[in-house]
Amino acid sequence: MLKFDFENICQEHSNFGPHYYYSILLYIQADLKIVTSEGILLNAPYWCIVEFAKRLKEWSSGNTHTNFRYESMDDGEPNLFWIKKSENDELWKIGSAWQEFESKEEYIIDEIISSIENYIYQVKKEVKQNLDIDISSVLSSK
Repeated sequence: MLKFDFENICQEHSNFGPHYYYSILLYIQADLKIVTSEGILLNAPYWCIVEFAKRLKEWSSGNTHTNFRYESMDDGEPNLFWIKKSENDELWKIGSAWQEFESKEEYIIDEIISSIENYIYQVKKEVKQNLDIDISSVLSSK
């Protein structure tokens, strides 16, 4: 089981100004939880949920033969979240520089993609519902 979950969505600034695109990516935040069957792998407050969704979408839309590494423009910490092939080339592992424990769980790529798609759907829905902001164009842009 793999689930990307979040709560307490907020908009850090009330006016995004001339840098709308980057403001959407960085200033819409929530408390993120990444949950596996082993427990809560990552529990991170003030996570840039739109930026994370965009990076996950870019990877899951065509780069799934390569490892994924997320670093936020808002934080210099490397490996905030990663997805990498396990020793068994058919399975994948996940982790984070901020993880609560080292996960032993391995996933098929379809399970990871499904979890990512669900997360992206929830981010779009919750941002629209709670902040009245449509992030579709931000997630679709290169």
